[in-house]
Amino acid sequence: MAYLSILLVYCKKYLFAARSGLRLTGVLAALLLTSGGVLASGQALDVGLLADKSVTLTKHFGVLEDPAGKLEIADVASASALQAFKTGQANAWSLNYGLTQSAYWLKLDLKNTGFNRFDGMLEFTYPRLASSVQVYQATSAGGYSVVDTGYMKPFSTRAYPHHFYVFPLSMEPHSQTTFYMRFRSDVNLEIPGRLWQRDAFHRYERVDYGSNALYFGLAFAMVVYNFLLFLSLRSSRYLLYVCFGISSTLSIAAISGLAIEYLWGNSPYWSNIAASVGYSTSLALGLMFMRSMIGTAKLVPRLDWALQAGVAIHLVLAFGVATHYTLFIKPQLVIAALTALLVIVTGAICALRRDRSALYFTAAFAVMTTGAVANNLRALGLIPTILFDLWHPDRVHHRDAAARLRPGRPVPRDPPGKRTCSKTSSVGPKADGGKFAIIRT
Repeated sequence: MAYLSILLVYCKKYLFAARSGLRLTGVLAALLLTSGGVLASGQALDVGLLADKSVTLTKHFGVLEDPAGKLEIADVASASALQAFKTGQANAWSLNYGLTQSAYWLKLDLKNTGFNRFDGMLEFTYPRLASSVQVYQATSAGGYSVVDTGYMKPFSTRAYPHHFYVFPLSMEPHSQTTFYMRFRSDVNLEIPGRLWQRDAFHRYERVDYGSNALYFGLAFAMVVYNFLLFLSLRSSRYLLYVCFGISSTLSIAAISGLAIEYLWGNSPYWSNIAASVGYSTSLALGLMFMRSMIGTAKLVPRLDWALQAGVAIHLVLAFGVATHYTLFIKPQLVIAALTALLVIVTGAICALRRDRSALYFTAAFAVMTTGAVANNLRALGLIPTILFDLWHPDRVHHRDAAARLRPGRPVPRDPPGKRTCSKTSSVGPKADGGKFAIIRT
């Protein structure tokens, strides 16, 4: 039962890469079929053609890098700055800039050529999208409405209550509008944007939350079951697994954004570090569980010392990322990859010595460790996003494949003619609970 539990705890977080091999054939087909998509790159996206589908926005974004992070909306929206936006992004699921200190501005032009009002949802399907997310929409008065949110801000700042970042929008028939979006992150910056027709989004949303409820319900049942075994058998092995399961499940809840929505939405600092703290704590408890279950002290005493060192290191890392996040995040990713290798090697050696527990344990943990290493390398920008299906909404409704190549970064320009903005303090409701402040230039 413990082996099944280990697989269950990590399947939601790390099994996305398993499907990517099946999608590679579809990638080539998509490159041919999407060349004449809704509209070519650099042109306004016609929302009237969406019907009940969603569309990946990567190729429709104009991208401007701001290394100093000092540009304002008046700077990037000026006529002189429009040429600085880089267009022609690859038709990828997301823009991936790895670990970067730069701010990135995205520009999205939309038009509605239809005869009906378009109600849509702009969705960024990454819970740790950025520490600062600002979405500006041009208004008829010549200013911009803005939503200022991010994982370093309370959940109440979200334009729409969702574990991803969702922004409701509406367009009248035969109208056109422009969105400017600013992203800055303390961790890896990945921007997977999609535009939904609102009814289609709500259908997807019900399935998404239902699948999450099923997963976390099963994980909770496994934790309770093993806790009852501990009470009956008084074996510390089961207590270690209970702690491991709780830590892993909370870590996954933090990574998926559900913990921010339901548990600690008013604690931005903890929202920022919870996933990383839980990650290192889970690895430390997992190593302790491995030592107890396999008996590595007797089977492989030399490697057992390495496992004990790994426990101590990950506990230090958990404390480190909680107190000095930017200093410890890169070492944490590298050491996690080395820990994954240590787990697989130790388990394989014990399995070769005919230890059945080691065989099952290694098979179960191989899912977690392989996915963890690949995810860390992706976060560092060392491998392309093509290997991942990053919390992708199409895992239920749409299976259209597309090239997942990391786009090149734009050459930043400091636009001349800087103008100042005056902000009003009024914040009012918009469609579906969105919150906007008005900025006039």
